[in-house]
Amino acid sequence: GSTVTNIPSRPVTIYLPRGYTQNTWKKYPVLYFHDGQNVFFPGGSFGTWDADRIANHEISQGRMRESILVAIPNGNAYGSDRLYEYLPDGDTITNYAGLGLNFTGRASLYLRWILDNLTPTLDLNFRTCGISPADTLTAGSSMGGLISDYIGSQRPDRFGAVGIFSPAYWAGPNYANRSITNQPVRRYLYMGTAESSGGQGSSNVYWQDCLNAYNRYLGANEAVNRDLVFEGGVGGQHNESNWSRRLPSFYAFALNPKLEANPLAAELFPPELSVQSMNAATGQINLRLLAFHGYQNLLLASADLQTWSTNALSSAENFWDPIDVPVPGITGNRAFWRVNCAPTDTSTNTSNFNNLLSVTYNSQGGSAVPAATTSPGGSISAAPASPTRSGYTFTGWFTNPTGGSPIAFPYLHNQSSSFTLYARWASPSGPASITRNISYATNGGITLQLDAYRPAGAGPFPSIILVHGGGFVSGSRGNGYIADLAAALQGAGYAAFDISYRLLGANSTGMAAAQEDLKGAINYVVANAGTLEVDTNRLGTGGGSAGAITALLVSYGSNRATFRPRAVVDLWGAMYGDEGSIRAGDPPMIIIHGTTDTTVPYSYATAINSAATSVGVPVTFFSFNGGHTPALPTVIGGISIQQRVIDFLDQNLR
Repeated sequence: GSTVTNIPSRPVTIYLPRGYTQNTWKKYPVLYFHDGQNVFFPGGSFGTWDADRIANHEISQGRMRESILVAIPNGNAYGSDRLYEYLPDGDTITNYAGLGLNFTGRASLYLRWILDNLTPTLDLNFRTCGISPADTLTAGSSMGGLISDYIGSQRPDRFGAVGIFSPAYWAGPNYANRSITNQPVRRYLYMGTAESSGGQGSSNVYWQDCLNAYNRYLGANEAVNRDLVFEGGVGGQHNESNWSRRLPSFYAFALNPKLEANPLAAELFPPELSVQSMNAATGQINLRLLAFHGYQNLLLASADLQTWSTNALSSAENFWDPIDVPVPGITGNRAFWRVNCAPTDTSTNTSNFNNLLSVTYNSQGGSAVPAATTSPGGSISAAPASPTRSGYTFTGWFTNPTGGSPIAFPYLHNQSSSFTLYARWASPSGPASITRNISYATNGGITLQLDAYRPAGAGPFPSIILVHGGGFVSGSRGNGYIADLAAALQGAGYAAFDISYRLLGANSTGMAAAQEDLKGAINYVVANAGTLEVDTNRLGTGGGSAGAITALLVSYGSNRATFRPRAVVDLWGAMYGDEGSIRAGDPPMIIIHGTTDTTVPYSYATAINSAATSVGVPVTFFSFNGGHTPALPTVIGGISIQQRVIDFLDQNLR
């Protein structure tokens, strides 16, 4: 699943190494590949990396750690877009490949989906090493190489090594030219000398950009061949066969067997620990570690078998020499070696060494629930006492204020820092009501308001935000056919929001202002979903005439909203040439348009229908013999326009 807005869930393909089933005591590092469609199998017209077969061979030859490989498909087939997901925040691609397509990076959301949804699922269901940067890696090519570089730079605390194959730095110049500081991330870069890019038209651009990145990392004092490798492929082109040839080199660099905790070495040559001094007041112990015998990680016996990592020690490269290790903040007889503690990390405090994180329970209007503590990467064994709220029913604890499903206890959280859980409530059953003049935003110095139509019954409700027409120069909420439609939807069990917006003229300025205001209304409704009794997983938008134009552009256009509505109502609207921005996975729509409309010609409706159906977006299309803005009781095929809209929403928001 996905708890991250605009990043849909998708299936992943997982490779388990030979012996995984038999060696039930062992935990494995995880390598996450992007563009996973062709990592193990040929992807469409592309070749394959053969990552699994190459891993089998390298493991059998002792050149690679036994590892779990995870192929994450890009979002193209799952309601998102590869360029949006892989492009760093702050970078924009305009007129991509001359097709008039524009993309604004949202790589941070894709990274959040990986950390919040994918890695916890893997850690829960497979024997991974958990939250351990030394054992968590990522790799990809082209845009996948760019996102791999981005992930390593953004979260070195979670990903300790990255494979950056033929990175498309041309797409993210702001990211590529950022200020670089030394980070505890091992980077493998590869670029062929004969690569090309449709976005640049010059094979030298790819090579030069990669070389610039390598030099910038060198300038940040990355250690060559230990933390940083750059390999060039003479005559290498931009394709899977070239990247496949480089996998053995990357595997050997990033998954070197000497980096693995080795139980045999620990048994035959146990490390020697000598307590040099101890401060009883602070709990700080100074230890001397001896006899590493060539391994960075050794298993040490304690009450709970854990891993001591020397990766962060000041003299970690001198494995044969004694190393003095100050360990701050130890209490009592508690074992002081554990996963992810760097013994020389001066920022590590007592609570971290005691394995304690704070869990805050936000009751969202209910009675207070005391905070609790838990271990990093651990679990909460039992739910706290349920809060109470007058007139409401408690429905469970959630990881987000809105959206998602309630968590089950015991709850395996895989968190490395303190976090918050949120209570949710089912609203009481009540009568239908209309609350007018709710301020939702202030844009251009104008306070904007909406009217909220609450249906009878208990929320949260399927909901829709409606925008009135008037050619961007007239009209108002609370009047006309949009207000009538809101009332009809209220009677059908929907929460409806009839909004006002700035009327700045039938021009680009007026249209842009209307879109900005609708986005503000969407943000307000989503942020206040609990109070408004809205189910954000069943929230749509729509309008008539200028309102339909606004809803269409905000939902499907090149400058679309971040939040994705689940259904869109188009009553005699248009997109004015932006139909090409509609893409696979966009929400279903209903189009109702008069064949003799001269204000917004019928051809605009057919253009939207053609563009949407060509990429698989579901369209319900009704035409009637009439002009612009008919009365909503107008009947189409024996059913009124209002009922046609209700039937459409029942199919898509129920």
